[in-house]
Amino acid sequence: MEDEDFDFTGAESPGKNFWQRLSPAVRAAGIWGLGLTVVNVINAVSGGTAIALTFPIMALIYIGCGALACWFADSEGTFHSPAHTGATAGLALWGLSLVANLVIVGVVMGLLTMGTTMILGVPYLCFCAPIELVGGGLGGALGSVLYHKFFGGRSSSSNDYEPW
Repeated sequence: MEDEDFDFTGAESPGKNFWQRLSPAVRAAGIWGLGLTVVNVINAVSGGTAIALTFPIMALIYIGCGALACWFADSEGTFHSPAHTGATAGLALWGLSLVANLVIVGVVMGLLTMGTTMILGVPYLCFCAPIELVGGGLGGALGSVLYHKFFGGRSSSSNDYEPW
């Protein structure tokens, strides 16, 4: 007995590839991840002295990531809440950036500078990373709420009681 409709690829739907099956927040984080990683490497190479320049850029990247996640979710009809979508995108971007920075800054730069960057990275992980985590979630939520308020449609919900 062979079922002709059984999908051996494990895909949810035949028309979706791997990228399309990822959540909108993860896709937005994947797109903005390289930009945030470059900004974090600049900050790490400068020993944290470029934070006055890189902090506003990082905030704009998190806001853009939240807005992009909202656009993905709204255009696909999988939209639930702008704040949740954006915050999830900001947190996913932070996690992606943390892993990339641990590999790039910790390993590569640590080998080139004979461990100096790794020593400077410990205070960052203890003090700055949690602040960036909270700021990334809030920035992503802000970007998503702003996008939904000014550009987003109500494709997934026509509920009049929705505050957004």
